[in-house]
Amino acid sequence: MSLAGASPAGDADVDDAVVLPLVLAGHARPVGAVVLGASPHLRLDEEYRTFLGLVAGQVAATVADARAVERERRLARDRAAAESERARFFADVAVTLQRSFLGPTALPAGFAVHYAPATGTLEVGGDWYDVVDLPGGLYGVVVGDVVGRGLDAAAVMGQLRSAARALLLESRSPHQVLSALDRFAALVPGAVCSTVFVAVVDPQTGSLRYSSAGHLPALLTDGYAVQHLDRAQGLPLAVAPDRERPEATLTTPGGSALLLYTDGLVERRGEDLDAGIARAVTELAGGRGLPADELARLLTQRLLVDDLDDDVAFLVYRVGDRPPGVGPRGDRPRP
Repeated sequence: MSLAGASPAGDADVDDAVVLPLVLAGHARPVGAVVLGASPHLRLDEEYRTFLGLVAGQVAATVADARAVERERRLARDRAAAESERARFFADVAVTLQRSFLGPTALPAGFAVHYAPATGTLEVGGDWYDVVDLPGGLYGVVVGDVVGRGLDAAAVMGQLRSAARALLLESRSPHQVLSALDRFAALVPGAVCSTVFVAVVDPQTGSLRYSSAGHLPALLTDGYAVQHLDRAQGLPLAVAPDRERPEATLTTPGGSALLLYTDGLVERRGEDLDAGIARAVTELAGGRGLPADELARLLTQRLLVDDLDDDVAFLVYRVGDRPPGVGPRGDRPRP
C-alpha cells in the first residue's frame, strides 16, 4: 500500500476530504480509494499523513484479505462443481456399462421382460435374460442365474450372457449352446454352478426346442392347463462340462404363453419353493389372452415383493395364432 496521491481539498487547511488511493502489493494501479472527511482544524502535516497512511494500510489489508477469501471461495466452488460433474460422468458411465450387461430393451413382437436387481445401488446383478434374433425367423431366448449377487455376480453374468448370445448365433441347438457354455463357464471364475435355460422358438410353426442347465423349468400355458418344461434338465454350468446336454422339442398351442424366470420371482423367505412356483402357475394361467407386456405387468404386480432377497429376471413370450394345418404336439425329448 502506498499513500502517494493523498491530497487535501485545500492547500494548507483541510476543509473538505482526503482521498487515499489503495495500492495492494503486486498491483501497479490502485484497486480502490478511501475518502475521509477532514477536520478544518487539522493541518495535513507529516504526522497527519503518517496517521492516514496507517488507516489506508489497514483498509488495504482488509481488502486484500477479503479478496483472498473470495478467491478461495470461488476456487472451492469451482472444484466442487468439477468434482460433481466428474462424479456424474462416472456414474453415467457405470450405469451405461451395467445396462449393457442386460438383454435388449427393444424386443420383437410377442416378447416382454422384467428385471430387478436385489442390490439397490446397482442396475444389474447375477440374473439375466436375452432374446436373440436368429436366421430363418427364429428367436433364441435365454434366462440365467449366477451364484451370488452384486458386482461380482454381475461381472460373471455379463460374460455368460455375451457367450450364450454368440453361441446361439453359431448354433441354433439349445443343447449344443449349453455344452459349449459349459466349457466356457469352467474358465470363468465364479461361473461354476450358474444355471441357464435356453430355448429356440419358431413363431411360424410354434416349434420350441429347449435345454436347461440346472435351471427352474419354464412354464407354458394355454390359459387353462400349465405345462412345466422339465424334460431336458441337466446339471448347472461347469459341474460336468464334458457331459452331453439333453434337449426336448414341443409345439406350442396358438395363443399360449411361455414364461422363463429366475428363482427370485418365486422364492420367499420361509416358504417352500414349490409354493412359489404354484403361485406363478396360477397367475400365469390367470393372464389368459393378455398381450405379453400386460401379462408381464400382471406377474410383476402379483409375484414381486418390495424387499427383494434376490435378483429377479423373467421373460414372457405370447405365441401367435397357429397357421392352418399346424396343431399342438407334446413335449418330446431328443433321442
